[in-house]
Amino acid sequence: MDLLDILISRVRADRFTSFPRLNEFLEQTETIGRIPGIDEHLESLKCELRRYFPEVDPEKFDLVRNPFLVRSATMDDNEQAQEELVLLKNDSAAEQLFNSRPLSNFWCLMRQEYPVLSAIAMKTLLPYPSTYLCEDSFSTMAAMKTKQRNRLDIGADMRVALSETEPDIQRLVAEKQAQPSH
Repeated sequence: MDLLDILISRVRADRFTSFPRLNEFLEQTETIGRIPGIDEHLESLKCELRRYFPEVDPEKFDLVRNPFLVRSATMDDNEQAQEELVLLKNDSAAEQLFNSRPLSNFWCLMRQEYPVLSAIAMKTLLPYPSTYLCEDSFSTMAAMKTKQRNRLDIGADMRVALSETEPDIQRLVAEKQAQPSH
């Protein structure tokens, strides 16, 4: 049973303590009884979350988090991954790198020696940082495209705003000619 199941069962029992504002409103207005639609909404939220975040095999994350503690038997279907895991577990230099580097850097460094394991790790790690870029782009667009600037074509402006390249202002100013006299 997960948190949404608990919330749904509480709502169906007319206990709204998990929703402090709603509970306060109900106490102030002295509303008693079931509020229609809340449990259905929580059920649909639960379905959507399961659709977006399907169940993942936890052993797959164990391999990525610490390959030196995983048993090779967890990868029955991939013989090359098993072999690479055995070699990796016996590689003391790789273990030192693992202990001294962030997880993503470690797996990037292992791409040459252990390509199958590294590919598995990258597929596991890749979805998480990619949402940051999307959220950052959306925030930038929301800041640029205000009510007053709703017809603005922001494609080029967003590229500049989201770019990590620092402009050389001194060179750009030096290339421009000041307004010539008439």
